[in-house]
Amino acid sequence: MFRRVWDEWVKYRRSSKKALSDLAQQKQLVMLGAMTEAEATDCINRSISNDWQGLFPEKKSGYNSKSFSKILTKDDHANGF
Repeated sequence: MFRRVWDEWVKYRRSSKKALSDLAQQKQLVMLGAMTEAEATDCINRSISNDWQGLFPEKKSGYNSKSFSKILTKDDHANGF
């Protein structure tokens, strides 16, 4: 399963005129190797589906990202935040 999805990724990048270098492929395979097969295939499929040029792992809950600190009210929405 993973091999088929990886081949789709390489073909997708080549068809978008952004072929992956050998080094880029090696680095991406190392990154994907740290994931489960399901996570890696989801990562590739999400990138293709969104027409992204890179692979972006799914952010896990508890990931160190900034959260929005204000609860938006009906007035906020009406005023475009």
